[in-house]
Amino acid sequence: MRPTWRLVGAALRILGCAALVPPGCAAVAIGLAGSASAQAPTAPAPLQAGVASRVVTPVSPGQFLAGLKWNRVAQGAHDDLYARTLALRAADITLVLCTVDVIGLLATDVGLVREQVEGVPAERVLISATHTHSGPDTIGLWGRRLLKRGTDPKYMAFLRTRIGESISEALQALGPAEIRFAVAQTPPNTHQNRQAPEEIDHDIGVLQVRRPSGEMVATLVNWGCHPTVLQDRMITSDFPGYLRQQVEEDEGGTALFFQGIVGGGVRPDRQSDTQAEAERIGRAVGAAAVAAIRDAPWVQALDLRTRREAVSLPVGSLGFRLAGAVGLVPRFKGRTLTTEVNLVDLGGAQILTLPGEVVPALGLKMKGLLKSDCRFVFGLTSDELAYILPEEYFHRKGYRYEAFMSVGRKTGPRLYEAVNRLVTAPP
Repeated sequence: MRPTWRLVGAALRILGCAALVPPGCAAVAIGLAGSASAQAPTAPAPLQAGVASRVVTPVSPGQFLAGLKWNRVAQGAHDDLYARTLALRAADITLVLCTVDVIGLLATDVGLVREQVEGVPAERVLISATHTHSGPDTIGLWGRRLLKRGTDPKYMAFLRTRIGESISEALQALGPAEIRFAVAQTPPNTHQNRQAPEEIDHDIGVLQVRRPSGEMVATLVNWGCHPTVLQDRMITSDFPGYLRQQVEEDEGGTALFFQGIVGGGVRPDRQSDTQAEAERIGRAVGAAAVAAIRDAPWVQALDLRTRREAVSLPVGSLGFRLAGAVGLVPRFKGRTLTTEVNLVDLGGAQILTLPGEVVPALGLKMKGLLKSDCRFVFGLTSDELAYILPEEYFHRKGYRYEAFMSVGRKTGPRLYEAVNRLVTAPP
């Protein structure tokens, strides 16, 4: 995510291009607890699932678009943006997985949405962003000019309400279900890491839920790539919209896209910045996901468990501290902030959530800690803290921008340590 800020001094100049912009897996059910603890293991229980979606496209004109540069005002909408939610329940444990077509959601906004959800502990409500660079500014970095917030308070209130409605409807739709998982490989000519071609996650994680009757409920696809095929002034979900279309045409039900290991130079391998190119990439990845999931075995009973750890991070970035101090992004005000990582254990599959855009070198190392055959990494979940780097990358040529647009050099190591604790803690 690269906005175009001109800094006050050398620091603020670079701040304007923020990273904030900037064969068979089984399944199981979930129990979640507070900071680094989890509920005691339970016997597998029958699964329930529900899905819902809400349109979150702005109603009023003139929204500042997030990403790429500031003062980019939307001229209309090519397609709708959505908040889509999959709810899972087993043995009275409920988990909410929600994904929203925006560039990111800060922990403050996630917290306000969690307050709307009744009957589910806040830490079991996991809200992620697809990271489209053609949606409204939901962070604040892309206003009309330098140091001018780009968020519209009315739109943010509307967005939080719609996300809450999506979650509530998915919970109301809970019913008997069965689940399966698979991992596909990325088709050629769809994504690339421009900074380090050999460092990239080629996995496409797929989770699918259906009713015992065979009626499809939902297909969740997890893949890492910036949705930046399109660069104009039209609101669009970019390639995730076409990916969802492909999956729904092939499988029925509701398709959800969750962003993956996307930090640094992980971008579409695009030949042009057109809707046709976004469609080519999205449909190719969607078709690969469908092909992989069709032979996976269905599972009806789950032992669903999750763990969460709160992580305190020093705000070492001058740019972040300035953004907080002047009220541009109040989330970054102060010398420290607290974020979270989550681990969802589904038996033959695991989901790790991270609060930003982890570069592949570190993201793949974190993913390697997971102990299942089917491993999902959801980036930009429960928070958006821009780039998450290995500490040594702060001295690596070609990562100056990403290093500046990180909360600080301790962010990556501390998050890695938290993930390691979650994975190695006794059940």
